[in-house]
Amino acid sequence: MAAFGFSIGDFLAILQLAKETRKRFIDAPSQFKAISDDVKCLSNVLRDIEDIEPEKSLSDQQKQTLNDTSQHCRDILKDLNKILESFQDLTPNEPRTHKWKQKFQQVVKRLEWDQAEIDAFRPRLAGITAAFGLLLNGIQIKKLEAGKEQWDITQRGVTQLVQHEEDKRRQEVLHWLSPTNHANKQADFISHVQQGTGNWLLKDDKFKRWINQDCSTVPGQQTLFCPGLPGAGKTFLTSIVIEELQDRASKCGVGIAFCYFNFREKTTQDEILAMMLHQLVEQNPNIFPVSDRLYKENKTGTTRPTALSLLSTLESAVRAFPRVFIVLDALDESQLPAGSLNRLLAEIFTLQRMHNVGMFATSRDIMSISEMFQESLHLRIYADVEDVGKFLRGQMEALPRIVQKERTYRKKSLQQFQRQRTECSFLLARLQIESLQGRASAKEIRECLKVLPTELDDAYSEAIYRIESEKRWERQKAFNVISWVSFAARPLTTLELRHALAIEDDQPHIDEENLPDIEDLVSVCAGLVTVDEQSDVVRLVHYTAQEYFDRHRMRHFPDAHREIGAKCIQYLCFDVFADGSVPEPKDFKARIDENPLFVYSAQNWGHHVRQQEVKMDLVL
Repeated sequence: MAAFGFSIGDFLAILQLAKETRKRFIDAPSQFKAISDDVKCLSNVLRDIEDIEPEKSLSDQQKQTLNDTSQHCRDILKDLNKILESFQDLTPNEPRTHKWKQKFQQVVKRLEWDQAEIDAFRPRLAGITAAFGLLLNGIQIKKLEAGKEQWDITQRGVTQLVQHEEDKRRQEVLHWLSPTNHANKQADFISHVQQGTGNWLLKDDKFKRWINQDCSTVPGQQTLFCPGLPGAGKTFLTSIVIEELQDRASKCGVGIAFCYFNFREKTTQDEILAMMLHQLVEQNPNIFPVSDRLYKENKTGTTRPTALSLLSTLESAVRAFPRVFIVLDALDESQLPAGSLNRLLAEIFTLQRMHNVGMFATSRDIMSISEMFQESLHLRIYADVEDVGKFLRGQMEALPRIVQKERTYRKKSLQQFQRQRTECSFLLARLQIESLQGRASAKEIRECLKVLPTELDDAYSEAIYRIESEKRWERQKAFNVISWVSFAARPLTTLELRHALAIEDDQPHIDEENLPDIEDLVSVCAGLVTVDEQSDVVRLVHYTAQEYFDRHRMRHFPDAHREIGAKCIQYLCFDVFADGSVPEPKDFKARIDENPLFVYSAQNWGHHVRQQEVKMDLVL
């Protein structure tokens, strides 16, 4: 067996490790019984294999199978023992203490312990036990000259086990690199694009020159920089470009890494580099070893890699593709620390000088950003009249019945929107359509078409005016939604927002019957609020809306932070939290699930209080 890098002594060491692991469960709490039995079964199978003297009785192929299976068994047992060691201070014999500090540490440790973490080893133990069992059966069958068919089954079982462990490891490393779900963001944006939109961009000569680049392309020409006005559709056109690149990737094997910057999401240069590496490794499993090596260098994922090691690993990943495309949307919205965006782009430009790397980037017209792309290809993004027409036709169902029923009004509506050629904007068109809501007659619509807002600020002001004209309870609901969405410290999920708006004065709990429907909440906001279907996050329709409300906060939401801070404190004072911490992690998780605004309130009440002092009579 030594010829395969694994001796009989190694196997006996694994047998001993299994025995020692089994002993650790003696006198353990009852919840460990199931996994204790699993380890016992594994030990029994290992002893049976030992009894047949594998050094003498196995063929070379069987020895190789025993080698592979044993190494995976060793990894599983080491992982299990590592977990058990981390729980050592939770054993039943631990002396109790009433000192507040020790008690606090004990509570924290129990919160970290998770029965599911131990239970997760059961299928792994069952799988490795089954693999050894199959091997043992194969040996016995071979002795009975019944071997080949059963041996194939054994091999498939071992192969599946190895593949399962490799897949598990790959997902662990990828999640460590970047937990962001890139595919969901792309799916959400592309789902809102009308069929045929963006053809003008894909057919443009500069775009064709950029996408068809090769190793001989001048470095500066490897980048296509696309500036544009707010609301011109830059993000949706970016999603179209990514879809086009993904189609090419399926045919040519090119690599794609993309990032949608968002003004509400803080990030760092290292996180962006790790995100790119994650995507490239995901697309080409053959380069997984480079990321796995980085993972090991960082104490198996317990620390974060340095920028230098990330760049080196990313360069290795890029080298594995014939071509790589990097797509960065909304550079102007990036929340990177000062100077980090320049350094990030400089590193990408360096990659371009060494490899066949193309970059597509969009931004508002900001001089400091444009200056970084002086040598690049430039293609201005605008809301193409035909694209806006397709968008408007796709939005016809949202218009009042009179517009849908009368072709004349439908035609006039489209003409009126498209007449504003220089001001053309998907966002403006969307807000203009919203402005027609509630018009019940042809005359009302005709008058409304005459005064459609032609500037984004005017469109936002008109939307606020329409909200203020609604019934008192609808008006209050809309302003509450916009206040939370605009001034929360981070984007809120739909469930968090529903709980925030269900908090009642003088009530120590949430009344389930008072939870509002998310569609009702969005519908009263005059098109200013939307829900990302893939991420289930509620957000403003555009970052320019955030800028508008920031400028006009004292007019529309003078007490936003005070009111949000008070609601957070009131939520934390609910009766359900009166007894303090819960002893079991599963109970703690259940509490979080049942009170979804708890985490936000606990983490951010101080942020709102710092912005505006909260009067305690608002919450007590």
